[in-house]
Amino acid sequence: MNKTIRCLLVEDSEDDALLVLAELRRGGYTVTHERVETPEAMRAALDRQPWTSSSPTTRCRVLAGWARLEL
Repeated sequence: MNKTIRCLLVEDSEDDALLVLAELRRGGYTVTHERVETPEAMRAALDRQPWTSSSPTTRCRVLAGWARLEL
């Protein structure tokens, strides 16, 4: 079984994003990812390609939870 995942990380902390990626890899996934911090960057990433998963943080100061849902 191919365990490849394309993950859009909505995260303002690079360290936290690296932790998420490390856990996915530890779980056996091959991960292609992009980290975004603004609504504009998220919209561009969503328009650019399909994502298998999105990993929004609840603490992202730049992009609040409800704003993510509206996109």
